[in-house]
Amino acid sequence: MNDIQQLTIAEYRVKYPPTPSRGRWHFIRINARKVLAESNIKKSCKVCGYSVHVEVCHIKSISSFTESDTIGQVNSLDNLVYLCPNHHWEYDHLKQ
Repeated sequence: MNDIQQLTIAEYRVKYPPTPSRGRWHFIRINARKVLAESNIKKSCKVCGYSVHVEVCHIKSISSFTESDTIGQVNSLDNLVYLCPNHHWEYDHLKQ
């Protein structure tokens, strides 16, 4: 997989169609983990500070971006945060 940061969402969808073993946004999520791992952001939950296991959360969901937005915009450090599994679930399911 080459660097996908420059691809638009539309280009990504053509180049990486979903398969039964790989969801629609699989490589975008992999890239998001890479972006955060290479940053100087502390690997702990932004809410509670838990650091044994954290997940990468998109603040603005991937599906809410337009087809002309780039993966670099989706996975910008301004749109990514580490959350523990509990706070990630709460963010995804309880936000209003």
